[in-house]
Amino acid sequence: MRLHKAIIAAFFSIAAMNTYSAEPLYSIDEFEKKFTECLTAAAKKRSTCVENLIIKHLPVDIKESKPQAASISRILDERMGDGTLYKLHKIKSIDGGDLFFKRVSIIEDSAQTFMAVDCTYVNFQGDLYLYSIRLNSNKEGIEEALGFEI
Repeated sequence: MRLHKAIIAAFFSIAAMNTYSAEPLYSIDEFEKKFTECLTAAAKKRSTCVENLIIKHLPVDIKESKPQAASISRILDERMGDGTLYKLHKIKSIDGGDLFFKRVSIIEDSAQTFMAVDCTYVNFQGDLYLYSIRLNSNKEGIEEALGFEI
């Protein structure tokens, strides 16, 4: 009976580790710096850089994070094309205690188009992870990021 309980406990421990099997972030600022570096890369390298960065830090199974990361990089490619990053404007920073952290920024590219980037981070057992990332390039999404109508 003890062996049975130990196996069940080990299973749940492994399942919990797999949920957060991603590499922890050093800091939110460091992640944003690397994300900005990806955005400034040449168009062909940009999508691979962004995709790898997201996969590395999302706390989900690699099978689930690859499509999410590919979707984000595809949206960036469609919106930015061969253009380059002009600036990543930091808009909002919201901390949910010491557990969740939300950062909202606006990407301004060389074609003078805008895209909202909404990142949520989670502090799980003392390690910081990317929890979610969303992009939105329509007017409503940008207004939501800004907190007012444009």
